[in-house]
Amino acid sequence: MVKKKAKKQSKRKKTEKESKIRTDVWQLVMTSKQRQLAILTVAEYRYFLKPLVLISYWNWGKLSQLNSNERVNTQELLIHKTADNPNPKYYWYFHKAVGNHPSFRKFPSYLRRAAIQDALGIVSSFVTRWDAWKRGERKHRYDQPPRLTAMCNSYPALYKGQQVKYHSNFDAVDLKVWSGTDWGWMTNIPVKKHGKSVGSSGTVKARKFINPARDIDRRDQRKQRIARASKLTRKITNQDLPKGFCQGLYRKSKNINKHIAQSVSRQIVEFAQKHHVSVIVFEDLSNWKAKGGKHGSLSKQRFHQWCKDKLVELTIQKFSELGGKVSKVNPKYTSAYAFDGSGLIKRSNQKYSQAVFQNGKRYNADLSASYNIGARYWYAILTNSKFTRVWEGRSMPSNKVKGSSQTLRTPVTLSTLWGLSKA
Repeated sequence: MVKKKAKKQSKRKKTEKESKIRTDVWQLVMTSKQRQLAILTVAEYRYFLKPLVLISYWNWGKLSQLNSNERVNTQELLIHKTADNPNPKYYWYFHKAVGNHPSFRKFPSYLRRAAIQDALGIVSSFVTRWDAWKRGERKHRYDQPPRLTAMCNSYPALYKGQQVKYHSNFDAVDLKVWSGTDWGWMTNIPVKKHGKSVGSSGTVKARKFINPARDIDRRDQRKQRIARASKLTRKITNQDLPKGFCQGLYRKSKNINKHIAQSVSRQIVEFAQKHHVSVIVFEDLSNWKAKGGKHGSLSKQRFHQWCKDKLVELTIQKFSELGGKVSKVNPKYTSAYAFDGSGLIKRSNQKYSQAVFQNGKRYNADLSASYNIGARYWYAILTNSKFTRVWEGRSMPSNKVKGSSQTLRTPVTLSTLWGLSKA
């Protein structure tokens, strides 16, 4: 029982660490009246948030044992009255506060859950900092203990479809706001800067994860069957495998790989069309060789089965017919360095696809690399250099010349475009 419980708790902690939220900042063009309504909505959200912070702290002993979703649901049962939950523990406060804040009476459910998540995050951060302070982890010897700030300058998270609606091409949005008497939609708010792609200023305005996991699993299953049959046959015969061994499984695996290349290239081109992209950028992996995994292992086979060249070839064929262009850039260090310019990244021990930046930020490693790939293209265009260029600024001095000192070089990342746009 102890082992099972410990295993469940570790699984919960792992899930919490992996659940990250990413936000984008858009500039909206509002009239003075619309701006007043937006400010009023933020103020009401902060009034609603304040007691939630205190309630979260009072019940943190119980809440800290739950995962993220369970915490939100448990907290909601403490404050929100329903037919199945007629007597919430802290409903009295919100019922009493309606006189001063009428917005509490019909507070949107999605906004309520966003406030609960915000409050839980505030308390979790405070408890973590408090525990670190008690352990003596301080910048200075006489640092004061951290304080729980109940009235926070937080902004509401807007859920798509419930509190924010995007127009076609993302050129305008509708927002649900508090008018002073009721919750309603504020419509047709123009977006100052909109568009789809990695722009020349380093702004990422659209992204999509393409992962044919089902087809990859089907292919790997056949590879595993081949590996088991090969091992058993060698053990019995003590001879090399005969010609045409597992020919049917090899053929099916190859056809699945072709299907993956066709499917992924189609989705890439469709995504580019949807967002009016004129150039698709790939890493130039024509001379790339697989290094990961032991010889004969499934990991090694996956690297060899990666249909990178076929994927690029099919994308070029499909996109060129539509008038688009495909470019290739130098792949060196695109995955090794963080897109925000914080330096080399480390891979998470719990999840290899997660990158840990030097500033502590956790991010999807492939997403960070894709930002850097797009940045390489724009850097070459803006500086009139070659797409094989890796380092920003001047090239490294030659070591052959005596007395020459090596200078620190920084690979071109998305942050490089931010610097160019400010120059």
